[in-house]
Amino acid sequence: MSPAPRLASCFLLSFFLASGLFLRGDSSLFSNDLISDTCSDCSESNPNVDYGFCVASFESYPQSDQADDLTELGRISIYILMENVTGTRDFVNGILENESLDHYVQGCLEDCSELYSDSIPTLADAAEAYDEGRYKDANIYLSSVMDASSTCEEGFAEKEGTGNSPMEKRNDNVFSLGAISLSIMSELRRRRLPNQEATSY
Repeated sequence: MSPAPRLASCFLLSFFLASGLFLRGDSSLFSNDLISDTCSDCSESNPNVDYGFCVASFESYPQSDQADDLTELGRISIYILMENVTGTRDFVNGILENESLDHYVQGCLEDCSELYSDSIPTLADAAEAYDEGRYKDANIYLSSVMDASSTCEEGFAEKEGTGNSPMEKRNDNVFSLGAISLSIMSELRRRRLPNQEATSY
């Protein structure tokens, strides 16, 4: 791992530790309702968010049950995205160890590796912006990560005969997780500025 992604990962872990997400008492009943309601709102307001995927994503991360408001759940959504992006970067690099890869597919995977490696420090910036309430900036960073997943997938479709993309599922997951975070920020901004359009940023 290069220094920049390593520092970014350390920063994000410190970010969530400082937020107290690992130190709260049991509030699972409230949080389960919070997760369900949040995912319902996100899926209704954003066509890129699937309710079942949203709920499953939060349930896969134990600290989600300890979030007691939407702001904390938004922080967790960014952390889940960071874990997913890091895992996807590692997955790509693992495939690249195969020396018998088709030359074109290898090139696509190398592009994906670079895109996801660059996304890790970008997500650290998104987390910092989110924590400071700079949702417009966080939106830009998160949208960049979602674009990276789309760019990765599009590379495999540019040449016929390359077969199914080995990245399709993972790219879809990254895009969907980003959409969840964006939807939560849109709602937080709407609450902050009730007389303005939350989707204007």
